[in-house]
Amino acid sequence: MQFIEVGYEENHVHFLIQSVPSLSVSEMCMKVKSIMAKEIFRRFPEVKTKL
Repeated sequence: MQFIEVGYEENHVHFLIQSVPSLSVSEMCMKVKSIMAKEIFRRFPEVKTKL
């Protein structure tokens, strides 16, 4: 996967992602969400306790 463009607004983020055709959209979303969650919890451990 390659991030082509990333944008954000007050309460959400937009990603434009390029990937190989063998990955479905749902598989890409799962991978991105997993990576993002791990990184957020690593950098901001207090977030995990609030969720």
